[in-house]
Amino acid sequence: MEVFWMASTIMEQRRFTRYRLQAGFTGITATTEDGRRLDGHAHDLCEGGIQIEIDDTVRDHERLEVEIELPGATVARSPARVAWRDDETGRIGLRFESLAPSEHARICRWLGTATPVW
Repeated sequence: MEVFWMASTIMEQRRFTRYRLQAGFTGITATTEDGRRLDGHAHDLCEGGIQIEIDDTVRDHERLEVEIELPGATVARSPARVAWRDDETGRIGLRFESLAPSEHARICRWLGTATPVW
């Protein structure tokens, strides 16, 4: 099992409160810089990033363009970078980069209706 962690401490990984998303029902599409489209679903979301699960592999620190289908038919878009990955489970942690103010507001509005998990 190969696991890559970018954050050096648990505190860095948990800078923002996490909100659980309904796995299998919160779709994501990630597009790589070379144009590969990766479909999957999200597990949890916070202001700073998202945990996703996909069947494909990504590289350490790879930059992706992510579309998140939030509950209520809201779609949020953001550039993101791979912060960690677990190749055995297919789970990947993405850190949002250059999140547009409108997209940040969209995510924060949704987070305001959700129940935090940690």
